[in-house]
Amino acid sequence: MSKHFHTDERETPDELFKPLHKEFNFDIDVCAMSSNTKLPRYWNIGHNALKQIWAPMRCFMNPPYSDIPTWLEKAKREAEQGALVVCILPVDTSTKWFHKYIWNGSWRTGITVRFPNKRYKFDNYANSAKFATMIVIFGKPI
Repeated sequence: MSKHFHTDERETPDELFKPLHKEFNFDIDVCAMSSNTKLPRYWNIGHNALKQIWAPMRCFMNPPYSDIPTWLEKAKREAEQGALVVCILPVDTSTKWFHKYIWNGSWRTGITVRFPNKRYKFDNYANSAKFATMIVIFGKPI
């Protein structure tokens, strides 16, 4: 079992990250630690990405799932200022954050949503995640 089993510290699977990085050429991983970052430039908890300026960078974000709304609010604000933020999120249409930031009878302005046709394995677990993953893109590709 992973040492991070009971925390938000999950490493994004390479099979999910690499095609996105090839497509978007990210500048920074805004929610990482030295042990799980996917990019040379990253912000960890000590950097407090929520207080940093992201625009005009191309940002990769696999946020802590315990506080998704705060991170989506930041992604939305930064996209409005010129950042591109690609988020890895659990598919959960029953949440308030899904309806506030992603869907309100139609897709929210300024976002694109993708639904991969598989479940990914996080932290190299033998089994896939117990939830589906969606990719939410705030802003336009640079």
